[in-house]
Amino acid sequence: MKKCFALILGCEKYTHKRLMQDLDNFPFEYRYFLGNPELDEPIEDNKIVYLPCSDNYEYLPIKVRLGIKWIVENIPDVSYIFKTDDDITFNGEKLLTMYRSQILKKSLDYCGHRIDCIAHFSNHHKGSCESEVLNHSSLYVPNTIYCSGGGDFLPSGGGYFLSKKSFDIINNEFDIDKNPFLKNYDQTIYEDVMTGGILNYFSIFPTQVNIESKVL
Repeated sequence: MKKCFALILGCEKYTHKRLMQDLDNFPFEYRYFLGNPELDEPIEDNKIVYLPCSDNYEYLPIKVRLGIKWIVENIPDVSYIFKTDDDITFNGEKLLTMYRSQILKKSLDYCGHRIDCIAHFSNHHKGSCESEVLNHSSLYVPNTIYCSGGGDFLPSGGGYFLSKKSFDIINNEFDIDKNPFLKNYDQTIYEDVMTGGILNYFSIFPTQVNIESKVL
């Protein structure tokens, strides 16, 4: 079976969520990815990888890109990445069955809870940011078809899957000079919108799959 590796976003501020998350029956190898702005390069400590970036809401897109980069460089036999958060729990058996019967069987490149987003100004981040300027600002979200990155659409959400083709694009193609369209996403603080926007540009659009999960 093609290997899937889970990229689980966390932060020191919410360590209690990570400690509450029961992954005893989780079907995939995983690491928690946290930020540490004092680092020059990632450091792995058991099941946690500390990335050289800030550990706040604003840096989630960068944290995802750095997490994917770490997986590519350190887990070379991975065929899929499952991106999720540390405040979500899963039925491991059902998650594995869905992965085998839907994602692998259909060779899906990008899937999860699909959202067809029409350009708008969002307030979703307010109250979650370290920056008070951002906490009091509405942010522009361009037209994007993406998968929800966390628990906003439970019980059918909880994360998204990326094939090697897709996560290699995220890892290699974030070059604004080469791909000017990325200016639309360079300042976004919504990691799932960023992921969808990049993949949409390369004609990869998400497939709806139901990932049974619940928030802690």
